Amino acid sequence: MRQILVWFLLGALARCAWGEQMQIDLSRVAETNIPRVVECVHDGAFHFISTEAAPPGAPFFFIRYTFTVPLPGLYRLWITGPGPGASACSRYSFVVDGGTTRPVLRTQIIADKVESDPHGMAQDLLSLTAGAHTVEFRFAPEQRMRVMNRVKQPFAKHDVTITAVAVVSVAPTPRQPRVTSRQALPSGASIVLFGDSITEEALYGRHFVRLLRSVYPERSITVYNAGISLNRTWEALARVDADVVALHPTWAVLAFGVNDCVHMPPDEFASNYDALVVHLQKAGIHVLCTTPSGMLPAPDANGQYFHTPDRAQALDRTITYEAGAVLQIAHRRKCPCADVLGAFTRAGFSRSALMGSQWHPNNEGGRVFALTLLRALGVDAPQEAGRVQPADTAVFSALARMPSADYPTFGVTPFVHRTTAAPYIVATSYSQNAVYAFTPGGQPVACVPVGHHPMGIVYSTRRRELYVACEGSGRIDIIALPDFTLAGSIMLGEEVYPVALTLSGDEQTIWTGNFFGCGVSQVDLSTRKVIRNIPLGSLVEGVALSADEDVVMAATRDNIAFISARDGGVRKREHVSDYAAAFYRDVEGRLFVIDTATWAMARIDGATEHATPSAAAPFSARALAADAKTGAIWAGDCQGNRLMCLLPTSNLPQPVAAVECPLGVAVVP
Repeated sequence: MRQILVWFLLGALARCAWGEQMQIDLSRVAETNIPRVVECVHDGAFHFISTEAAPPGAPFFFIRYTFTVPLPGLYRLWITGPGPGASACSRYSFVVDGGTTRPVLRTQIIADKVESDPHGMAQDLLSLTAGAHTVEFRFAPEQRMRVMNRVKQPFAKHDVTITAVAVVSVAPTPRQPRVTSRQALPSGASIVLFGDSITEEALYGRHFVRLLRSVYPERSITVYNAGISLNRTWEALARVDADVVALHPTWAVLAFGVNDCVHMPPDEFASNYDALVVHLQKAGIHVLCTTPSGMLPAPDANGQYFHTPDRAQALDRTITYEAGAVLQIAHRRKCPCADVLGAFTRAGFSRSALMGSQWHPNNEGGRVFALTLLRALGVDAPQEAGRVQPADTAVFSALARMPSADYPTFGVTPFVHRTTAAPYIVATSYSQNAVYAFTPGGQPVACVPVGHHPMGIVYSTRRRELYVACEGSGRIDIIALPDFTLAGSIMLGEEVYPVALTLSGDEQTIWTGNFFGCGVSQVDLSTRKVIRNIPLGSLVEGVALSADEDVVMAATRDNIAFISARDGGVRKREHVSDYAAAFYRDVEGRLFVIDTATWAMARIDGATEHATPSAAAPFSARALAADAKTGAIWAGDCQGNRLMCLLPTSNLPQPVAAVECPLGVAVVP
């Protein structure tokens, strides 16, 4: 019996030394405060969903397990399941033996053909004594991931899935010495790809790993995927320690910007991005900066739009400002920089051929992205047979011939010429975050900086105020005339992205069409407060009132929603076209809606709640304003970056003034 016991212990020692996994049975719960925990455990996996932040009187939910290790030493916890923060999953933490609370690390390793390490996510090293121990998983309210908007939200819900937990012994190994040459990738180096959904989907990541192995077949280089969908740089700052610094990598690749362009101005993006670079460098990590891949101002491979051409082009212009900021930061912080936007736009490739959607690269785009990273790291052209594909060599050569960047610098110089009397034509510059005013002849009157991505604009004659829908800031900015001074803002609340405005006849209220907010809002202009929000469940691009103001009409792309102005109920929805967006009232007072993909119009009758196909729009522009006094039609030409005018005495539109990405136009009489 004693001999059997000795052989058993020796076997356990051998298994432990070799790193054999000791699985924790997730169905054997030692202790928990989760109600009906039995409903959370199925087929050996733990899945916890709760809309409650924590149990009454407790700071967090927890579930505790016991495990035993045969010998003292270093161990590592491996957790299998969706990474914390990935695909809307919550973050969570763990505690061993009641000690320090540790965030669960998302250590997903990219290989040639799989997106993550099949063994799970490796956690920090633990020094354990022989015998029994406990591991407790904690689900606290502050560990949730932020959602779309920039408003700090109350708790939403916990959503965690753990499919397996194992404890593995680890032989002590000396930490790799820090790299002294900024472009060296020695054996044992590790790289964290830190970004948003473009990183998370691992298209460029898998190409990057494949190509690294072709260049350095004899070296062991680990590449981690720390991409999380919808992430922007403010979330990156919140998670950089847990998702990058805790992995002690040699390099971190910073790949943000496409989401940021929607939600924050380029100068805020630059500030956040610079803070990330500085933080990583202070942690002893080398940083590879990357410019964003951009927004395709054309339909995707299926011929579909998410953002129709004018809007996509304006977003892409914002991204060029971000790209310029990244290059400046890289130069200032002495980091290499991979100009991915340049590779997609200036290296001679068909941009559409590189994109799977308007903002996500496809497999070929992933190849270009990865090779741009390698070139920035000083890596020579990949050559190893079996791993190098003919397209790799062609792309590498094209990147070598790519002209240098010439990106614009974000910012405008405000001005007001008070001596110029009305009438004025005002236009919003979506990309420059400004409102411009001109005389009908094109003489500049004013430039007023406003919130992020201004679109719809209306003028109140009674109040002598301009109201500007600032989509990315979630607010309406107010400009007082005749001095063109910024006179405050109306905050619209959480998850509201206003893109269009319409003013009531008595000028007491304004209705907003909310894009990501998927509805309309009514605002009291006296109190500057939201009266109500009406959800529609669809992306709203335009809003208008019927002549009697009994009906609010919202353009939700594939249909027009006719809404009761009294009770907010949706009376009917009528299909008009696939991309119905902006409303336009002509000089005769007739109401039309414009399809911003085909630039066709449909006549809208608010009384009968009916839409009738009409002719082509007078311009390829969603920003249209008719002056009933003069008969002139003013348009924001996003393709030509200019304000246009069509006079009743002319058949040809005339350029009036330069305005970058004008997505809103109004007449001030």
